Amino acid sequence: KAPTLRNGCIPGTPSAYMVVCLDMSVDQDVDLVFSEFVLNDGRVTKIDNIKTKDVERLTRRVYALPNKPAMANMQVMCHGQAFPYMGKLNSDHWTPFHYTTEDMYGAVGQYYGLQWLSFRTATYRTVHVEHRLDYKDLFIEDGIHPNSFVCDEVDNKGLFIDHGIDQNVDM
Repeated sequence: KAPTLRNGCIPGTPSAYMVVCLDMSVDQDVDLVFSEFVLNDGRVTKIDNIKTKDVERLTRRVYALPNKPAMANMQVMCHGQAFPYMGKLNSDHWTPFHYTTEDMYGAVGQYYGLQWLSFRTATYRTVHVEHRLDYKDLFIEDGIHPNSFVCDEVDNKGLFIDHGIDQNVDM
């Protein structure tokens, strides 16, 4: 039987919103949930922060659903990592590699055995250190959202995660 797909995303929402409103976006009988909140949850500079606690609450809510679905975090970059912060293209105000919720969300993922795909980790060194790639080739004009090439690649990785999920996640 072919899987039923549903995009329950609500643009521009942080993880705290989804903790409260999960039932509006995720079906009760779901088997696999993809999530991404790094971009909308924003930057952090300390490990103990409310955003990470919200992501853990959300993870627990998803795992409490009747089918105990698998969950995969598909993480894009926070504001200021692909382009200078707040769209100031002539600025040198970049968000440092470690000023993101991604690492803390990764720790939550490790604790709960989540699959994790990081756009930042996959591209940061190639762009900022080796200069073999430019983010202008990977994002649309707003400098925030990945372009269709990146979305296709993430989709392919998502299919890989979906096919391997039964062997990797034991609920």
